[in-house]
Amino acid sequence: MKLSYNDRQLMAVVRAFREAPVRAVKAARQSLVLIGIRWERDMKGRFRPYSRGQGLLDINTTDNLRDTSGKLKHSIRSTVVGRRLESLRLLLRAGDAGMAPYANIQEYGGTIHSKGKLLTVPTVFAKDSRGMIKSDARLTGSRTTQGGLATYVKKTAGGNLFIFARQVGFGAGLRAGPGVPLYMLRSSVRIRKRLGMRTTLREVLKEEKDIMMRSISRAIWPTKRLIKASKGIGPSVPF
Repeated sequence: MKLSYNDRQLMAVVRAFREAPVRAVKAARQSLVLIGIRWERDMKGRFRPYSRGQGLLDINTTDNLRDTSGKLKHSIRSTVVGRRLESLRLLLRAGDAGMAPYANIQEYGGTIHSKGKLLTVPTVFAKDSRGMIKSDARLTGSRTTQGGLATYVKKTAGGNLFIFARQVGFGAGLRAGPGVPLYMLRSSVRIRKRLGMRTTLREVLKEEKDIMMRSISRAIWPTKRLIKASKGIGPSVPF
């Protein structure tokens, strides 16, 4: 997933600094880099260590993503492109190759629909302490798990379909026992928007935008002085 930031009002102010384009571009670029670094820091700070949610399906009721594999969190990065005032862009990314659909739905929310086969939603019995699927609980194509557990599908009294394991216990010391629900079968799953790329950017810009404009003006005029507003009208604006 990608976001592109190009503030038209800010760029209009920057374009007024034609008398020192080299210094203006350098200052603007440095400021965008700092905004990107601040955004990355705040974005990664939105993630929380994994802790078990509610119910059999381990439902996360918070507004923050839980950090399980760490892939999405570590994929967050910013890049500044462009060498002229008009082409400067701050690109914000989340999700490496193959993760774009996952990052998008975490940012905007939405519903995932099954395609041909029902979706398998893991229960707490299929997850380890980090929230990852246990290797022994991963499904194969032969109605067993990678850990050798035979599975079967059953509808519960509540009308929900589950994939059960015929044995309990994973890894060493497997033993026979009653069925354990590993996965719930669903035709669709609703995902809440939690990533917060746009929200975080707005929060960062509230504090950083004015700082950026001042940095550019000071790069052009190293000594304190008054400059006119970007449109050349109204009172002088001290920076």
